[in-house]
Amino acid sequence: MGADILSEVVGGGGVITGKALLELLDERGVRALRLLLYFDFLRMYPSQGGLLIYISEKGLECVG
Repeated sequence: MGADILSEVVGGGGVITGKALLELLDERGVRALRLLLYFDFLRMYPSQGGLLIYISEKGLECVG
Protein backbone atom coordinates (compact mmCIF):
# COMPACT_ATOMS: atom_id res chain seq x y z
CA MET A 1 0.00 0.00 0.00
CA GLY A 2 2.80 2.45 0.83
CA ALA A 3 4.50 1.97 -2.53
CA ASP A 4 1.18 2.54 -4.29
CA ILE A 5 0.78 5.89 -2.54
CA LEU A 6 4.30 6.95 -3.49
CA SER A 7 3.92 5.82 -7.10
CA GLU A 8 0.65 7.71 -7.34
CA VAL A 9 2.17 10.91 -5.95
CA VAL A 10 5.15 10.98 -8.32
CA GLY A 11 3.32 9.64 -11.33
CA GLY A 12 4.64 6.08 -11.20
CA GLY A 13 7.96 4.88 -12.51
CA GLY A 14 11.14 6.85 -13.10
CA VAL A 15 14.04 8.24 -11.16
CA ILE A 16 13.77 11.19 -8.80
CA THR A 17 16.11 12.76 -6.28
CA GLY A 18 15.31 12.42 -2.61
CA LYS A 19 14.83 16.18 -2.21
CA ALA A 20 12.44 16.39 -5.14
CA LEU A 21 10.50 13.41 -3.84
CA LEU A 22 10.04 15.03 -0.44
CA GLU A 23 8.78 18.20 -2.15
CA LEU A 24 6.16 16.16 -4.02
CA LEU A 25 5.01 13.97 -1.16
CA ASP A 26 2.12 14.94 1.02
CA GLU A 27 1.91 13.96 4.68
CA ARG A 28 0.44 10.58 3.79
CA GLY A 29 3.26 9.89 1.33
CA VAL A 30 5.94 10.82 3.86
CA ARG A 31 4.40 8.39 6.35
CA ALA A 32 4.44 5.70 3.66
CA LEU A 33 8.10 6.44 2.92
CA ARG A 34 8.98 6.08 6.60
CA LEU A 35 7.11 2.78 6.69
CA LEU A 36 9.09 1.53 3.69
CA LEU A 37 12.33 2.57 5.37
CA TYR A 38 11.30 0.80 8.57
CA PHE A 39 10.72 -2.47 6.72
CA ASP A 40 13.88 -1.98 4.62
CA PHE A 41 11.91 -1.93 1.36
CA LEU A 42 13.89 1.17 0.45
CA ARG A 43 17.53 0.37 -0.21
CA MET A 44 19.90 3.30 -0.07
CA TYR A 45 23.09 3.67 -2.03
CA PRO A 46 25.39 6.71 -1.83
CA SER A 47 25.77 8.79 -4.96
CA GLN A 48 27.44 12.08 -5.83
CA GLY A 49 24.20 14.03 -5.78
CA GLY A 50 22.76 12.38 -2.71
CA LEU A 51 20.21 9.62 -3.06
CA LEU A 52 18.33 8.70 -6.19
CA ILE A 53 15.02 7.01 -5.57
CA TYR A 54 13.67 4.72 -8.26
CA ILE A 55 9.99 3.86 -8.22
CA SER A 56 9.20 0.80 -10.29
CA GLU A 57 6.28 -1.59 -10.57
CA LYS A 58 7.98 -3.71 -7.90
CA GLY A 59 8.13 -0.81 -5.47
CA LEU A 60 10.57 1.83 -4.36
CA GLU A 61 14.32 1.46 -4.84
CA CYS A 62 17.27 3.78 -4.44
CA VAL A 63 19.96 3.68 -7.08
CA GLY A 64 23.39 5.29 -7.07
